[in-house]
Amino acid sequence: MIIHWGARFLARLSKVRFDRWYADPEGLQKKQFDQLIARGRETLFGRDHGFDGISDHQTFKQQVPVRDYEGIRT
Repeated sequence: MIIHWGARFLARLSKVRFDRWYADPEGLQKKQFDQLIARGRETLFGRDHGFDGISDHQTFKQQVPVRDYEGIRT
């Protein structure tokens, strides 16, 4: 009985989260982007590419050149 209640609770919670994400996909992407940039600021890569000044996708594209894995390693 407790397992059944717990499963229903988790399913309801998952549905609420999904509905929120589905309602605002752009907002979700912006939030995720902001979190990734914030975490990246503390890295050598982030410092080298001015993550402190990045607040949107356009600025990110200007400051972080496209390259392959070998280009990132060096």
